[in-house]
Amino acid sequence: MDKKVVIFLVVGLVVGFVAGYFTHQLANPNPATPEPAAAGAQPAAGTGASSPEADAQMAEFQQQVQQLEATIKKQPDNLEALIQLGNIYYDTKQFDQAITCYERAVKLDGRNLSARVDLATSRYYVGQLEPAVAGLQSVLKEDPNHPQALYNLGIIMLHGANDLQAARDYWSRLVATNTTTIDLETVKQRLAVIDNMIRQGGPGNAAPGTAPKQ
Repeated sequence: MDKKVVIFLVVGLVVGFVAGYFTHQLANPNPATPEPAAAGAQPAAGTGASSPEADAQMAEFQQQVQQLEATIKKQPDNLEALIQLGNIYYDTKQFDQAITCYERAVKLDGRNLSARVDLATSRYYVGQLEPAVAGLQSVLKEDPNHPQALYNLGIIMLHGANDLQAARDYWSRLVATNTTTIDLETVKQRLAVIDNMIRQGGPGNAAPGTAPKQ
């Protein structure tokens, strides 16, 4: 299947971003904004009020799940079906189920970096910070310029570990890639905020490489 990059970038003011830090809002292991970029899955479904469109989409998801589960039951090693099912679970914020699918997919094809990124990102969403970091770092060992891995590690260091320097390092590497799959202008704006906070001795200004805090 085609890789679809979904970028969740902050839509609020930079001031709100800074204020969030100083009120310790970024310690939340599942921050609302910004969210990690999915390498293969689509945006996680919203949690707002039901609508005919949302109901129709959910019905379509359920039908797809049934079809994919039937396929996987007959063909347990069907890599594409496992990834597609994982993506649907990711889209609907069923991250535990997504993890199961991605784990099976990665076991079948450890070279699939998109599946590995989405596996690590799903782990982040269920609070497994250290496995998430390790998974993304393993992707970077094979592809040091992988945009989603760099972007997501920046977010995890920022939100999960409160490590400004580590977040800055990953996002600086991301900007240097000149990727077109992520809005680098927004990343640069965030880097400017981080640089200012580091100069002011902001919270979470730990040394690079600090392990995420549980």
